[in-house]
Amino acid sequence: MRGSILPLVAPRLLFVGAVACLASWFAQRQPHAFAQITVAPFTLIGIALSLFLGFRNSACHERWWEGRKQWGALLVHTRALARQTDALLAQAPPLRTELLRAAIGFTHALNARLRGGQTGAAAAPWLPDEAATTIAAAPNPTDAVLGWMSRRLGQALHDQQVHPLLYPSLAAPVAGLGEVQAACERIHGTPLPFAYTLLLHRTALLFCTLLPFGLAGNRACPPLPSRPRRPCACPGQGSGREWTSVHDRAMTLSRVRARAALRVGAARPPSSRRAAWPDGQSSLRHATQT
Repeated sequence: MRGSILPLVAPRLLFVGAVACLASWFAQRQPHAFAQITVAPFTLIGIALSLFLGFRNSACHERWWEGRKQWGALLVHTRALARQTDALLAQAPPLRTELLRAAIGFTHALNARLRGGQTGAAAAPWLPDEAATTIAAAPNPTDAVLGWMSRRLGQALHDQQVHPLLYPSLAAPVAGLGEVQAACERIHGTPLPFAYTLLLHRTALLFCTLLPFGLAGNRACPPLPSRPRRPCACPGQGSGREWTSVHDRAMTLSRVRARAALRVGAARPPSSRRAAWPDGQSSLRHATQT
């Protein structure tokens, strides 16, 4: 679980899950209490939440991108210092070694300062004993390392170990390291706007807490009332039978009429059957077959 945020958000997830279970249980026991609750208001809250998340995501990405560029600039200036000392201080190897070790100590000290560690202790292994003691007691040990490097170059200039025309080439990488430190401290000392964090947390808490009640309300809505069906009142049919469609009703009525006509024709004498059926015995035979 190293590097995971699950231990941090686990209590909040359990709280939201408990609220959702409670809303579902209450909706099953009291369905009419949630009949008027819909998810329509949550669409507006979702839009606001997406806007706040977009602002925070943009700000976080900008901070990450600037930090990435500054750490890359630190690598550029350190390599430039290594190249310049190798080319210009070939006759003074001890001075070159001290400057490069001080640059390494500056990198460790800056890393510790940004992460809240012991800055002086991180830079001490790479510095001389006297310099390490002085730097550890400074208010800003990281900047004190750069100050020691500048003083060491100035002393080499006065001792004629460095030519005056070559001194700016050696001092430029040290100045670049100071710019990187200032940029990193600006990022570290300027957190995200409090309004982004407050609005995002409050809106997300409101959305996650109330959404289960909206979903439970949709689930608890009663079905639409159906059209009542009338029982059959036709002769010869049971009173419990229900009509299913207009087509079935018409077919049933036509069959009842045909059977009634057949019974009437059978009850009359043979001489009057032709008058009852204009088309003769064919109609009677057709009714009998039906």
